[in-house]
Amino acid sequence: MQIEQVKQFFQDPYNVMLASVLLLVAFNFNSVGGISVLTSVFLVVLTSVIVDSTIGYLKFKRLYVSETAVISGLVLSLVISPQTPLIFLIAAPAIAQLSKHVIRYKNKPVFNPAGLGMFLVFLLFPAGEAWWGNSITLLALILGIYISYRIARLYGSISFLSAFVIFNASYSFLQNAAFGFNSAISLIASQLFLALFMVIEPKSTTPRVDGQIVFGIVAALIAVIGFALNLPKPLLLGLLCANLAATLFK
Repeated sequence: MQIEQVKQFFQDPYNVMLASVLLLVAFNFNSVGGISVLTSVFLVVLTSVIVDSTIGYLKFKRLYVSETAVISGLVLSLVISPQTPLIFLIAAPAIAQLSKHVIRYKNKPVFNPAGLGMFLVFLLFPAGEAWWGNSITLLALILGIYISYRIARLYGSISFLSAFVIFNASYSFLQNAAFGFNSAISLIASQLFLALFMVIEPKSTTPRVDGQIVFGIVAALIAVIGFALNLPKPLLLGLLCANLAATLFK
């Protein structure tokens, strides 16, 4: 009976996502300060749940805890540095959940909630950006590919990583800078968490294959242009611009 319950649990892609980000927290927290890191993780997730549940109650007159709010909080906590001041640890998930409920198109969030929360907070506190979900590359790769496949967003992840390498290689060529196989591998490894855990967010993206490919290309292009022009937070800026592009495929 218990085995059947476990199988049923993992039939839901959101439960797979939840389990995967929890594994990333469990295996990576030592890389950014040890057990004390879990305090910031708990605070970010708790804020995400409280804000989402409060808005849900005001809208629907019923209390609930959304697994998407928990996942969003965990994703945020895997990017934000645990040393970030308390106000920003609270602000990021609060903005994320507010945007999920307020900025909508065809009854779905326009922007990746966690991505928007990070972007606005990192504008005010740039040192808060850590991306420690990438600490164990192989783990992020295995879990991320499985999640992307289960949520049917693998084309988006692959197109983003491919385009990011191609655009960076092209820019390096224009700058007469060296760019080889090792550079490509290093770029891919550095972007695994973004590509496999954030680009795939289902409600702010599209299940259409053509839409996913456009999404990945737009996110990569804006990110590379952002780095070249020294724009604020190029990776997250690319993600948010791709969210806007995805509305054309909804």
